[in-house]
Amino acid sequence: MKKAFTLIELVIVIAILGIITTLAIQKLSGLKEDSQKKVNLANLKRIGAAIETYYAANAMENERASTIFNRLDSLTVWDAPDGAPGDTSKLRIVRDSLLVYTNQTENLGLSSSLASTAAANQYSQGGVGTVLGTFYLSAADAQALTDFGLKYVMRGYPENSAAPGGAYASYGDDGVYAQGSANNPDTCSCLARTNYAGMAVAAVNPGATVGREPAGCDIYRSCGQDVAYSGKTFRVMVGGVDQADNQAAFETLLYGSGVLLAFGIGDRCEMVGGSLAGLDSAPVSPTMKKDEYRRYIALLRLRRSGDASSHTSSVEFAGVMDPEGKTLSMLRAELR
Repeated sequence: MKKAFTLIELVIVIAILGIITTLAIQKLSGLKEDSQKKVNLANLKRIGAAIETYYAANAMENERASTIFNRLDSLTVWDAPDGAPGDTSKLRIVRDSLLVYTNQTENLGLSSSLASTAAANQYSQGGVGTVLGTFYLSAADAQALTDFGLKYVMRGYPENSAAPGGAYASYGDDGVYAQGSANNPDTCSCLARTNYAGMAVAAVNPGATVGREPAGCDIYRSCGQDVAYSGKTFRVMVGGVDQADNQAAFETLLYGSGVLLAFGIGDRCEMVGGSLAGLDSAPVSPTMKKDEYRRYIALLRLRRSGDASSHTSSVEFAGVMDPEGKTLSMLRAELR
């Protein structure tokens, strides 16, 4: 007569199988997350190589290499009010001025680490709750971006805003508005708008913190700038000097080594689809949710010479970061 399993033995076997299954699921989940991070890192490398190739190819043809950044995605929404030219006081989040998912804008939003609608997420004790804030271009800043070859694609409701001079903002310099769902930025946009004084752009806050990490300082430092966060004074240091607050740090950089402006590299960017760059389409980050902005972000360094009342501005390419605010060197450090 064969001996059958007892109830206790069956329960033990089932429990062991459950533990093994749980461990396997956790392992697979970890492998998927690790794979996504590696793809994300590879995308950043790919975009960096594409930019270098495009620059070199254009230089050989005696063309303006800066046209690579024509038609970048603006990370602000166009139904936000324009600000005073050169205003740096709105670096903390102003609701709807950044590409935030709300009932008002009905648009894909930036990741929670890059932007938030929470009023409490502002400069305090040396840090701000979000990496990107709102900065309004002065006339000299706008001219520098234009000279650099930048025109931008704007997202949002076309009927809710008007461009300077009374013209409808739903049409860019190309005179084209891409009809489509307001929930889909790729089909709800105007093409190639010109820069102007008072235009809102996304800028990297040097004092931004994500959790306890000084994310803003890390981004500036990864782009070769002397910006650090002091755990003793809870302030941002620029060139080794403590700054009074985030706005002071930003303005010190603006008239020094430069501040970082952020624009998305979408499918309408002139580089994408061109044989010189080798990018058939704009890569998207696999680590982002589908209801968030998933494109990679070009960082442009803007610096002024002079003072607030009278200055000239210049722009240069500074680097690329992913939609979570991580540059290539920052991601490499995480994966070590």
